[in-house]
Amino acid sequence: MHHQKRDLLWLDELTETQGNTVIAIRQLCEGSPEGVTLKKLAETMGVTPAAASVMVDLLVRKKMLKRTRSKSDRRAVLIRLTPDTSDLFDISEQTLLQTFMSLQDSLGPEILLDWQGILVKAKAALRQVASGKTEASTGAEA
Repeated sequence: MHHQKRDLLWLDELTETQGNTVIAIRQLCEGSPEGVTLKKLAETMGVTPAAASVMVDLLVRKKMLKRTRSKSDRRAVLIRLTPDTSDLFDISEQTLLQTFMSLQDSLGPEILLDWQGILVKAKAALRQVASGKTEASTGAEA
């Protein structure tokens, strides 16, 4: 239990950009378990390699990421999550799943399906608003 509490405090110390960087690396490593290059990370995040390097340096100092040499190309440096950071994601996913299962038990599957339908419609409506395609701008009648 003490380990989980330390991890949660550790997560609280991240900025949104740092958190997004860790999430991007986690997703990229799903297809490349050995790690990802700084160039690939920068492309994925839409930043310069220099900006990605600064962020990775900071997260390495925070012991969330680690750099290793590629086994196939000794010149290439790969970035991946530390085992503690991977464990934090696993704990979060397990907690989320347990919470969802408890919610399903409390509300029942029918209400959750209704809720899912509402969320899908809300997502579509928000995308329309964000892209400027509201009824008023398209000339549609209410």
